Amino acid sequence: MEQFQSIPTHLRAEPFVKWAGGKKRLLPAFDSLLPTRFESYIEPFLGGGAMFIYLASIGRISSGVLSDVNGELIHLYRSVRDDVERLIAELETYPYDHDFYYELRSKDPHELSDIARAARMLYLNRTCFNGLYRVNRQGQFNVPIGRYESPVICNAPVLRNVSRLLQGMELQRWGFETTIELARPGDFIYLDPPSGSLVAVGEEDDEELVFDAADDERLFELYQALHKRGCKVLMSHKATPAVRQRYSRFEVRDLRIAGVKRERGRTGDIAIRNYF
Repeated sequence: MEQFQSIPTHLRAEPFVKWAGGKKRLLPAFDSLLPTRFESYIEPFLGGGAMFIYLASIGRISSGVLSDVNGELIHLYRSVRDDVERLIAELETYPYDHDFYYELRSKDPHELSDIARAARMLYLNRTCFNGLYRVNRQGQFNVPIGRYESPVICNAPVLRNVSRLLQGMELQRWGFETTIELARPGDFIYLDPPSGSLVAVGEEDDEELVFDAADDERLFELYQALHKRGCKVLMSHKATPAVRQRYSRFEVRDLRIAGVKRERGRTGDIAIRNYF
């Protein structure tokens, strides 16, 4: 972490989207668990991208594949990588306003220009309630506006710094199984699967299951396959007894934030790795 913290503030990259289960706060706990050497970097559950941004910032990643099943998220990342100045210019015209929010939310992203589509995704993410991403069964984003004093909609320096790190990275809207197939011996794969489902509150037909028990079982099988293939695999997961037992042949470490006590009854996080 010292190398990352030594980066001047104006050159430092960080996650630019709010994302449920983001690992930014846990990066210090991960630091000693990361491999010292690896070939390409592969991350099938990109989300907020905290791990990628950290490793790329300290010069540990030269090539790799980043993917997520959320098409709007991947489109946003591609726009940050390929056209960040136009994205910034577009976002700087967007006010934090109730009527503007709901008008923009109602638009079909696929009918917008590439830049407007990316700007819509980031604007809604930064101004909606809790940064939650939720769509109904028709695929329409339906999270209400959040109550903020003055939300940061466009952090231009951060967007530019992340854009620099994304150069040369492949961005794909793929499921985790497709992404993992690309891994070769010596590659480093970071797995941060969603922990459960996103459920809408107070509206009908608005439940979107993002990762279920069957997916978790398939991921375990793929983890073992990657191990046999000679890949270096690090996974973050909720610390349930079932998960601890399932991965008991590998190294399992509890992840804790220094100086922060875990709330009683709340499941913590663990890291699972197959290398030493």
